[in-house]
Order: sequence, then structure tokens, then C-alpha cells
Amino acid sequence: MNLPGRDSVDRWLIFLAAIAMAMWGGDPYFHPDIIVDEAIVALNEHGNPHYFHYPGLVIYLHAGCYAALGLLTALASPGHQGWLEEILRLNQAGLLPPAARLLTALISGFGALAAHALA
Repeated sequence: MNLPGRDSVDRWLIFLAAIAMAMWGGDPYFHPDIIVDEAIVALNEHGNPHYFHYPGLVIYLHAGCYAALGLLTALASPGHQGWLEEILRLNQAGLLPPAARLLTALISGFGALAAHALA
């Protein structure tokens, strides 16, 4: 017997389980500590990360999020350093790896939803 709305509950459970496993470290494909460095290299080198062990879309999504974060912090800080300098400062302060882990977990969650939809 199929209950009404059961499919959407299943999707939410799959999405949340995938995010929880990725946040806990259960995502073996995309290690966020490496992606942080490669996304910063992609921002420095006009889009070329010089690293192709991970899919380019994942690196470019991280680079875009870091660029937006760097721009927002540069605009909010009184010194108005450049956005790239703000990204490097945030990385040295250890703030980008948790953000990278969350972004990677969201990518994993959406990937799990896509796999569920195709099944």
C-alpha cells in the first residue's frame, strides 16, 4: 500500500541521510580540503585549477561560492581588501573547510536525489 506523500518523505530522508553522511565524512569522492585549494587556484589562474582528479563542476561550484563569500566579506570589512585576498584570509583562518564540507554535502545530497529519481 502506497501512502499519499510517501515519495516526498522518502526523498527528504534520502537527501538528509546523504548530507549527514557527507558531513560526517562518509563521502569518499570529494574531499573538501583538497577542493578548497584547487578552487582558490582556479580563481587565481583564470579558471584553470590545474587539477583534474575531481569533476570540474564541483571545483567551479566551490570557486563561485568562495568568490561570492570573498566579495561579501570584502564589502563588509572596513579596509576593503580585494575579494581574492579575503578568500585567502578566510582560508588561513580555517573558515573555508567547514563551508567546503557543507557545500560538498549539499552536492552529495542532490546527487543522491538524482540517483533516486533515475531508479
